[in-house]
Amino acid sequence: MHGLSPELVIARGGRNLDPQIYKDKVVLPFALHDKLTSIEWRPLIASRLIFHRNFNKKKKLVAYSGQLFPYLTVVPFVVASATLGIIPRDPTVNSVTFFAWLFAMFPVAKIVYAPFYRRLQQTADKQTLELYLNPTLEDVLRKIEMINPQRSKANNTIQKRIRGFRESI
Repeated sequence: MHGLSPELVIARGGRNLDPQIYKDKVVLPFALHDKLTSIEWRPLIASRLIFHRNFNKKKKLVAYSGQLFPYLTVVPFVVASATLGIIPRDPTVNSVTFFAWLFAMFPVAKIVYAPFYRRLQQTADKQTLELYLNPTLEDVLRKIEMINPQRSKANNTIQKRIRGFRESI
């Protein structure tokens, strides 16, 4: 991330446990901002920076296509519906069907593109481990795991991240 010069650190609520990094600020998840020391934030921030650094043009194109996926499926849906003759004649029903398809594609896109983002995160985590930071990324993730309630979605994500870089070693 070129031109990175954050002058502001903000704690904000959200579902993501990773810090969000912008050119002029770093946004820490509110749930963790006072539970980790500044030293413990280093591996998490390093992993996030490496994650963004690893985006080349091809990966950026894939990431953008993931955001556009629901809209890109509309044309094939309309063509297939017209070809098969299943487009309702009533304009209201037609509109509802169209929007139902569009909204249904958002979770589908999330599922389809999840492995892509998971591989990027695993690569960034592995590269962060190679930096030999103290505490290690695994130490910090395990501490976050202890802070969060058992069987939470955040803990499932943390466990997958730890398994991912453990398997790659």
